[in-house]
Amino acid sequence: QGLSVELPLFNRGSWIFNMRKSNPYNKYSEIYKSIQDFITSDDKFNLLSETATVDSNKNTVYNISSSYEDLISCLSIIANPTHRFTYTYINGVDSILENREYNGFNSLLGFDTIFIKEKTKLDHSGSIINWYSKWDHNFNSHFSISNYNYNNNYLSLQSILGIENNSTIIGNANTQNTLTENTIRFNQTYKGFTNHTIISGIEQNYFSIFFNRENVDGNSINSSFLNQTAFIHSFFFQNQWKLNPNLEIHSGYRFPFNGEKDKFYIEPRFAVKYQVIPDLFIEASLDKHHQFINRISSTNNMKWIENAWIIS
Repeated sequence: QGLSVELPLFNRGSWIFNMRKSNPYNKYSEIYKSIQDFITSDDKFNLLSETATVDSNKNTVYNISSSYEDLISCLSIIANPTHRFTYTYINGVDSILENREYNGFNSLLGFDTIFIKEKTKLDHSGSIINWYSKWDHNFNSHFSISNYNYNNNYLSLQSILGIENNSTIIGNANTQNTLTENTIRFNQTYKGFTNHTIISGIEQNYFSIFFNRENVDGNSINSSFLNQTAFIHSFFFQNQWKLNPNLEIHSGYRFPFNGEKDKFYIEPRFAVKYQVIPDLFIEASLDKHHQFINRISSTNNMKWIENAWIIS
């Protein structure tokens, strides 16, 4: 179900609100069954079924329940003919609950019934305040403050059926990865020179990353921990030069400074745009970029949490 609202504000702006939410779903759709069969060639994700002998008391059970919700809210106000302000907020959550049961598998003491419960929760949220200013027909500016949060949690509990049908936890896995980015940015554009448009700006990013993983199997514990922060200060300038009505050249530099490494990086960029005929343009560009946070992936597991953000 969803809800969308749009309201005018004092003849100077508007507010837009959009929310969607799904009901938890545990039925298998036809496309889900098709993908599942393609990957596993059975209907139970092949959970130990290959190692089980043919016995009516032995079976595997797999149940899944998933849901999502998201929200977008945007506020826009024209303060006067020169200044306009906007505020945007977004939030999204995805959840997956998985239950697995292995009934009647051989062990040294007879038959075991194993239960595995897994929970994955992925949520994003962010907000930004923009201040747009058109000072005159040649000069305009844009100032913004933004925040972004990413949180990924995975929890797994493994238990066995003990005496009097009481379950006992024999292992668990808990992994969390969070990323926070705070940004302040100011850009300005000047068109007062003949055939030239000068664009320049400054930007400051603060990154904070937390990663924690703990695996418990009986009396064995394996854990890893990572906590990182970084400041990135950047400034740039660019010249858009219109040589003639058909040819434009864009050239400039960006200079990020990594506070943790105490080092400047140089990022040149160059682009050409040529209008061959009124309905045909040819463009070419060459740029250099540095990325100070990276997403690392593991080939051993398909869980979302295995794709973790870290600082370079």
